[in-house]
Order: sequence, then C-alpha cells, then structure tokens
Amino acid sequence: MDDLWEVSAPQRQAPEPGDLMFFKPTPTVPKVCVVRQRLHGGVIEASCVTRGQVRTVRVAPGHPNLRRQGGRIINTFLRTKHPNDPPRARYLAGQLLWQIRTPFR
Repeated sequence: MDDLWEVSAPQRQAPEPGDLMFFKPTPTVPKVCVVRQRLHGGVIEASCVTRGQVRTVRVAPGHPNLRRQGGRIINTFLRTKHPNDPPRARYLAGQLLWQIRTPFR
C-alpha cells in the first residue's frame, strides 16, 4: 500500500476510473480500492480485494452515513457489526473513506 500511496497525488477533481480510494486502517477493511466508474448522485463504484475475493464497493463521499438512497445502495458495508463494538463504530464505506488519490499518469 505504501508504494501506491507514494506514486499517487491527492484527488483534485471528481474521481476517474483508475483512481485509488484509501480507507481508514482497520483489520477487516480493504486498504485500497480502484475506482471503476462514477454513478448518479456522486456515488463511486470501485473494486477491491476483501477476504480473498474481488468485490465491488459503492461509496458516496457526500453522504457517508446513508446506506441507501431512493432504494439504491450508495454505501457498501465494509465492516461486520460485533457485540463489543463501541457505540459510534463506523461500518459504511463512506464513513471509512480516508482519501482518493490519482496515480501519476
């Protein structure tokens, strides 16, 4: 992950396919995803590897606390809820998004 961080720059415009999304470090959350496309309403669709499988993740940076909007999933769950989680634990992709970066092209 450090190499990806070093060969990229902070995102200055709307994310484009190939940009990198970094998430707040937690044991079960993917560290980085690759943007596939932008969807309606500012939702970003990305691919990442979690639990040994490639997975599609949706992130709505403008609405980090909403799971669904208009019946559509806009933030994917990245963490599983556990009984001993703190009261304000974060689970949704938008809540865990740290930074979007553009690889040097």
